Amino acid sequence: WRHCKERGLRALTDSVPLTLRLTVLGEGSETYMPYLPKSMRNQLSLLVEPLVQLGTLSRYLLRVTPTADPRYLLFCRRLVGAKVTERSSGEPQTITSFEVLNGALPLPIHTVQNSNGDTRRVLLAVCDYWLTTPLAPHSAALDFRVAMDRLCVVGGAENYPKLLEELQSQLRGDPPGSAVPDDAIATLEGARRVLQQAALAFLTASPGVKDEVLKMVKDEIARVSPASLTGENQHQGAEELGADASMRAHSVMIVFSEELPLDVFWPMVRDDIIGAVRELFPRTQPISQIEQNVQRGVAQNGMGPIAQKLTLEEAETLATRLGHVVQTAVTVDMEVAQQIHRERAQSAGNEA
Repeated sequence: WRHCKERGLRALTDSVPLTLRLTVLGEGSETYMPYLPKSMRNQLSLLVEPLVQLGTLSRYLLRVTPTADPRYLLFCRRLVGAKVTERSSGEPQTITSFEVLNGALPLPIHTVQNSNGDTRRVLLAVCDYWLTTPLAPHSAALDFRVAMDRLCVVGGAENYPKLLEELQSQLRGDPPGSAVPDDAIATLEGARRVLQQAALAFLTASPGVKDEVLKMVKDEIARVSPASLTGENQHQGAEELGADASMRAHSVMIVFSEELPLDVFWPMVRDDIIGAVRELFPRTQPISQIEQNVQRGVAQNGMGPIAQKLTLEEAETLATRLGHVVQTAVTVDMEVAQQIHRERAQSAGNEA
């Protein structure tokens, strides 16, 4: 502000560009950098208000930054079955499952269930809760499950099925080179180290644990294999398909601060957001539908979609346009990407 005194307090409304680079701390931890989309690998650029709180920025980064830390992933796994209570509402909830999203951003996601039996998927790292029951016991099989999570994070969705096949080959003691060679995974140093560590641990495991781990790996391969994405199983593997820049499968999300309720913040930015969306995309959804989508998204994970089914260029243009108004993020709608992949495959089959 002291450099813009002639503008007075208006200078406090100008957005500040931030350029952030992902740094993983710890000895040798640079090996386990998460596999990020191309637009985020070198740096992450965003626009924030001059008075943005570090807590708000931190929560945004948690929503877009995967982690390959085995200690945290193990903690996430051991949370399954435990009960937690939200500090804001005091509502008790049970954590029913955990997964690393096998998509563009391999984020750690838990499924929680309330007392009415309703479930929702959440990023617990940005939630305010306390643990009311003990964690699940640590086991050798759980360590292998964490190793698979790390393969997904450091290898990326596209390489994950191949990495699982390589892991299965090593655990079964197949002759070297029996797995299908792949130049892409050969360059993933972090993934190769995870494979080596898992194989060494498997050698000293008990027979019962070995059988459990082999079944675990086999089931995971069946779940994420592209060949299994047919019929009713297609929705389970949508994340593996990914989306290229030309696909109309990208969404622009606005990120809300927990300190400012939606019903207070939305009226402050509504006209700017709707105006920008209508100007760039005249045939967009009705305003009422946009508002419903925002409310639903914010209630689920703190981010609401304001425009959907865009190309990557269109999404980034809108996100940049609104950067001075609100924090934005460009995401991929995996259900839409899956539908596009099906249509392309069907078209290719008809031409053949």
